[in-house]
Amino acid sequence: MGWTLKIFLTYLWYLASTVLSWGLAIGVAVIVALILNGAGYPKPFYSYPSLAVILFGIPAFLTQILVYSYLMKSSPKDTWMAGKFSVAIILWIATFITRAAYIFAIPLIFGIVGWFAARYLMRGTFQ
Repeated sequence: MGWTLKIFLTYLWYLASTVLSWGLAIGVAVIVALILNGAGYPKPFYSYPSLAVILFGIPAFLTQILVYSYLMKSSPKDTWMAGKFSVAIILWIATFITRAAYIFAIPLIFGIVGWFAARYLMRGTFQ
C-alpha cells in the first residue's frame, strides 16, 4: 500500500488538530495566568508547584478535550490516531534535535490523558 493523497491529508489533519489543541491549551493557561495576575492574587504555586497543575493544567486539559471533540467529531478513532501520530512526530524530531526528549514528557502526558478522556466521554456520540 502506497501513500495516497487522502492518507497524506488525513495525517496532515491529525497533526494540525493536535497543534491547534496544544496552542489553544497554552493560550487558555496564559489567560488564566493573566486573570490571576490582573486580579492581584499571590502566586502560591511558587511555594507549592502542585497548584500549578490545578490552576493551569486543568483548564488546558479541558481545552484539549473540547478541541479534539469538536475537530474530530467524525470518530473517536480519528482522535486517537491524531494523538498517536503527533506524539510520534514530536518524539522523532526531539530525538534528532536533542537528547533531552524527556522535556516533552509533561505535555505529552497531559495530551494522552486528554485523548483518553475525549474517547471515553464522546463514545457513541458521533456514530
